[in-house]
Amino acid sequence: MANKSTIKKFQMVEDGDMSADITSSITDITKLDNMGLQIKWDSANAVGVISVQISINYDPQINSGDWVDLSFSPSLTQPDSDNGVYAISLNQLPYPWLRIKYAFGSGAGTFNAWLSAKVIGG
Repeated sequence: MANKSTIKKFQMVEDGDMSADITSSITDITKLDNMGLQIKWDSANAVGVISVQISINYDPQINSGDWVDLSFSPSLTQPDSDNGVYAISLNQLPYPWLRIKYAFGSGAGTFNAWLSAKVIGG
């Protein structure tokens, strides 16, 4: 029986300061099939917008690329003067690059995000 290739846990954002915009590290997801994200924030008053973004034309050697928000149904829960945590399942995305963005609205708090992944058949 073959071993399944996995990423058990990779922290994309660690203790991000929610009193400003936050952009995670950029992750190459070219060879990843099924991914999970866990988003968590601790705050009594932060208000902002969390988005999961992809890029096809990003190139770490040449340019910063164009980043596009993925759409979710239902929409992602957003910080609104409360604590929160949730998981996002991403299945076989046809894009090579992924990042998480927090757009500051008001308030302050701490933001964290993790990724895990499995490769089908590998």
